[in-house]
Amino acid sequence: MDRIQELLSNVTSLSDDELNELRDLVMAELDPQAPAEGAPAEEVPFSTERLEELANAATAVRNEFSRRKDDAAKRAELAARLAEFRGDTLVNPAPAPTPTPIPAPAPVAPVEAAVVAPPVVPVVPVAPVTPEVPADRTPNRPVGGATVITAGADLPNIALGGEFQSMHDLAKAFSGRITAMRGLRGADGDKVKVATAKLGGEFAEGGSRYLSSTDGEANLARVNAVMTPQAIVAAGGLGAPEEAKYDFFGAGDDDRPVRDSLPVFTADRGGVRFMRPPTLNDVDGVVGIWTVQNDIDAVTNPAIRKPSFRVAPGPEIVVDIQGVTSIMTFGNLMTRFYPELVARHIELAKVAHARVTEQQLLTQIGALSTHVTGRTQRVGAVREVMMALSQATASYRNRHRIKQAVAMRAILPVWFLEVLRADLVLQHPGDGLEVFDIADAKIEGWFRSRNINVTWSMDGEAGQDYESLTLAGAGADGTLGLADYPTTVVWYLFVDGTFSFMDGGELDLGLVRDSTLNAANDYQMFTESFENVVKFGHESLRVVSPLVPTGQGTADTYGDAGTRFPKA
Repeated sequence: MDRIQELLSNVTSLSDDELNELRDLVMAELDPQAPAEGAPAEEVPFSTERLEELANAATAVRNEFSRRKDDAAKRAELAARLAEFRGDTLVNPAPAPTPTPIPAPAPVAPVEAAVVAPPVVPVVPVAPVTPEVPADRTPNRPVGGATVITAGADLPNIALGGEFQSMHDLAKAFSGRITAMRGLRGADGDKVKVATAKLGGEFAEGGSRYLSSTDGEANLARVNAVMTPQAIVAAGGLGAPEEAKYDFFGAGDDDRPVRDSLPVFTADRGGVRFMRPPTLNDVDGVVGIWTVQNDIDAVTNPAIRKPSFRVAPGPEIVVDIQGVTSIMTFGNLMTRFYPELVARHIELAKVAHARVTEQQLLTQIGALSTHVTGRTQRVGAVREVMMALSQATASYRNRHRIKQAVAMRAILPVWFLEVLRADLVLQHPGDGLEVFDIADAKIEGWFRSRNINVTWSMDGEAGQDYESLTLAGAGADGTLGLADYPTTVVWYLFVDGTFSFMDGGELDLGLVRDSTLNAANDYQMFTESFENVVKFGHESLRVVSPLVPTGQGTADTYGDAGTRFPKA
């Protein structure tokens, strides 16, 4: 195995002889290990680790042979195209048509007469010419091509991509592969390629009868060259089929701002257990006042003693990991001939996975928080949210005796940025046009001035996604109008670090095949993430604020608390 590992370490730079040597070494390692015919799998005389090393080596050799074959085919195609170009333009220019020679007049013997008669030129009758279409302009029909059967990887006595000379050789290759795989365990329905059969000659890739999956214009030219008489002139219209577009427009992000704003730790054991942390209220009564009189009275009165607080452990908290699954079933034919559709569905599955996981995180944070309702709205959205933030943070810091330098975290939906901007646009004129150009950084600065780090969530708890609201009817004709902003907003407030993200890693099983899927010519793509949220800290708030962008300030309202009386 030392020589194998030495060659594998630089497989892409090996010469052809060295690559063949590596293939032979791997095969030599495999041959002595084959179990006797009929022997059970448990008697295979080598370990799983050794088998994995050999399988990895075989895969590397197969991939390198395939890469070199593809490179050689590409170079041959380019060389053929260059040779064709040179033959057309430089080396063999089309010969000019040779004019029909005119017979020279017969020589006239000199005469002594003073007058010489002009020579008589015989008139040669010209036969009528029947026009003919050149051979390269006549229609022709495709003819059959020879089928070429090429070898797969890891076959004895034949290189990867080599052609089988007879069906007998192909049968021997199948027999050899079955013998090599005897005793190996694999998934039900897995396929191992032994040979590939395809048309050769002009039907091979790059040939005149090969249709590409990406170059529609070249395909049309090849079809026309074979099937269409080029002497015919198009009568009108486009004269050609429209171009097929296989790409898909895509929009949607798989960002996870809530997860990314939380501290992350891994859980190799599928969960975590810890003691509930005590709060300031849990040690109420631990401090007492001892006066001089108390000291005198304690000598004769056993009831007068310094207060002693007995510490009791909090309850144990257990948080288990949970899986978020994503499974898609694809048809083999669709995957092979329409990869753009498969790729777009995979992208959208990632976006959907991000949405569901973010919603789950916020739902769990809300369930572990104290539910609070904001006051009835009295002024515009901007002033109300700043008022609510000030109230919540001031009471939070005072309740737990947290100084201003300790950062807090607020989570709000990203669509609420537009509510704040709309509220500023609706306010009274007089502040200038800058209200129409309020950047995100300016709004975030309002939070930073209160030492609050804000996370703009792309999702929300159930019913908190602005996009999910039903559009309201705009008229009797059945047209739809724009949905109004939500009348309430749910947001969260806690000391940074109160919640953590428990990451159990991501398992991507890739392609899944079994006998049932193979019977339907399908396969599955399976992805599952393992995660949860853990509350290590103290109190957290889930606040529901009724907020509507009105642009109003205190000068626009007056009256009793909770009642709005617009000025006349």
